[in-house]
Amino acid sequence: RYIVHDTMTSGLTFDASSVKVKIGETVLTQGTDYILKTTEIGNETFNIVIEDLTKYTKDSLITISYSAVLNENALITDKENNEVNLEYSNNPYDGTTEESPKK
Repeated sequence: RYIVHDTMTSGLTFDASSVKVKIGETVLTQGTDYILKTTEIGNETFNIVIEDLTKYTKDSLITISYSAVLNENALITDKENNEVNLEYSNNPYDGTTEESPKK
């Protein structure tokens, strides 16, 4: 299990149609290979959930790209406009996960 948690400030408008997920050179299909969640996720803007990584190796490169547009609430400050972290499982069979620091 692999979950990307992303929280954007109110100065960014997330473009859900821009999400692209690849593992190696394989382009994943939303709804089949991964789930994009934009509701019922607390204060987060969106989550990308990949439930099954068993067909890939530990060296498989996962690339996720997406975009957002600055809106009327955008501020130019020294603070970040976007915060992301990764929740992942080292063992797909026991249900436990770990999380990376937020960046």
